[in-house]
Amino acid sequence: MSLKPPLVWLITGTNSGFGRRLTQIALSRGDKVIATARSLEKLRAVKFESASKENLHLVQLDVTEGSTKVKEKIENAVKESWGKVSVLVNNAGSGSPAIAEEGEEIFRRAMETNFFGVMSVTNAVLPFMRAKKEGVIVTIGSRTAWKTPPNLVSQRFGSYRASKAAVHAWAETLAQEIKPFGLQGLIVAPGAFRTEGIYSNYWTPSNPISDYNPTRQKIDESFLSIGGTEPGDPSKAMNLLFQFVRQEGAFERKGFPENGYVYFGHDSEKNLEEACEANLSSLNAWRGYFKDIDIE
Repeated sequence: MSLKPPLVWLITGTNSGFGRRLTQIALSRGDKVIATARSLEKLRAVKFESASKENLHLVQLDVTEGSTKVKEKIENAVKESWGKVSVLVNNAGSGSPAIAEEGEEIFRRAMETNFFGVMSVTNAVLPFMRAKKEGVIVTIGSRTAWKTPPNLVSQRFGSYRASKAAVHAWAETLAQEIKPFGLQGLIVAPGAFRTEGIYSNYWTPSNPISDYNPTRQKIDESFLSIGGTEPGDPSKAMNLLFQFVRQEGAFERKGFPENGYVYFGHDSEKNLEEACEANLSSLNAWRGYFKDIDIE
């Protein structure tokens, strides 16, 4: 599919990270952006260069407020701005480290933001896209959903991994459901990118279990050493995403991948290859043991 610019982007989580950079790129190219963030005060403090006020609409939105509230805010934002959404980018997300047995609360919180929040936002936008019979829904996923075996940091981020695996499965299903309306789904699976504050959501369990103390110490030491060492440049990544969605430059007439995924960064590609190899190895090692179980 090919969208005719200028496009109207609705991007969540725009006061930092991928969201802030993509908003800046879209504005610099003459597109229009409905930019959302949990804190309107922090969003207003962001200085988007060369951004004309008529092309930028700021909205306070906490994606975990519940579907009714999210729908109301998004409907109002669209109607108060340009009356349509060409591209939705589900970027807002969060993750705090937690050991599974200690962190049920953290797992639930991750699912509320990274899964149910994404669903609420998307369901609020879809009526506008279906009415126009055009649109792209971009979901920022994560390579951690398939990283095998998990290293110490991704192990501690089990809540994040679980929520991203869930949103991958949901986004795959959604892409098939919306295709008859002329809409396109896209899942972005980034590697490690040097975005601000990504390792700031530290959490101390309220119910620490002493048996996990050695594991927790190793994970914490690894977790705290990562910030500032990530290989990925978030500005380059978002510039490529912008070009891909608009099918420009190297992506002109390339279309969208059949499986709906794009893998951002050499580490994301490497982790996918490793996961595929590990799964095939396991399949071959156990092939035949569990197959003769059909009803006769």
